[in-house]
Amino acid sequence: MITLPSFVGRYRKPANDIDDTLYMRVDFSPAPMSMNELAKTNCVDCRWATLPLNEWYMVQDSVWKAAGMEPDGGCLCIGCLEERLGRMLTPDDFMDCKLNDLNKSDASSRLLKRLTGKAT
Repeated sequence: MITLPSFVGRYRKPANDIDDTLYMRVDFSPAPMSMNELAKTNCVDCRWATLPLNEWYMVQDSVWKAAGMEPDGGCLCIGCLEERLGRMLTPDDFMDCKLNDLNKSDASSRLLKRLTGKAT
């Protein structure tokens, strides 16, 4: 995904400069998430924000359905998903997709343990 620049402001060079060209400062940083967008990442049960927890994952459709969740029905942290299922997640519960990549350095230790099957 490419983020297009947002124009922060316009300014002219100081009056003592000979060149009177109009310049623009450009901010190339991605736009921050709005509070509504960020709230959509909250666990629907405990309301913890799954984004800062680094618990972004995808489980098999059958697992999501067994937890009583609808497609696009919100997010669940690992703990709340396991509580709904009444068991601990196993590697077979997760979809084979980039989101569940074991090399993600930002995944929570709880998520990594479930993805690898090394949960204690």
